[in-house]
Amino acid sequence: MSVSVTVDESTVKARPGSRLSNSEARAVAPELFAIEQKFGSVTREAVVKRARDKRSALHKHFEWNIGKAAESYWLGQAGDLIRSVVYQVKIIGGPIDEPTRSFQPALVSVRRATEDEKLESIGYVSVGRALADPGMRAQILEQAAHELDAWTRRYKTLELLAATAATVSRVAKRIRKRAATMKKKGRRAASN
Repeated sequence: MSVSVTVDESTVKARPGSRLSNSEARAVAPELFAIEQKFGSVTREAVVKRARDKRSALHKHFEWNIGKAAESYWLGQAGDLIRSVVYQVKIIGGPIDEPTRSFQPALVSVRRATEDEKLESIGYVSVGRALADPGMRAQILEQAAHELDAWTRRYKTLELLAATAATVSRVAKRIRKRAATMKKKGRRAASN
């Protein structure tokens, strides 16, 4: 049995968490689909080229001030540098008999709750510091669950991965439950 996936362009909206509103996503989508139609795929270079035209719905979504664009680009490069540093972890007692080695990020992104209960990024901290703090540890688990959910949404329509997507979804739920427990423990410890 094969799965057929079609895109109903009338249902286009912004991805949750995106900087686009739903109406902006609906304006941008035809431009992206036109690029795909013309070139066979959508590349970043083709999007920028089309966005240079001030009449394009894409144009307003770019910073055309060179100084501001350069600063934004440098911040992106700084993020790439931060995410590029890894260290080797030796895992003992895993599902296989011999120790396994894995490379993990040296720094992880963490957030803090603001007065209005929203989360804001405070930057990156070492994995050791994050794991020592119950609140940060819970955030790492929540992020892992969020990434698993995103993977499930992306691949659940592929017949070959349907069973795997269901399993991944169950794992994400267990991770969220564990993160909630850690948060409660962290709040109790902080109040004592």
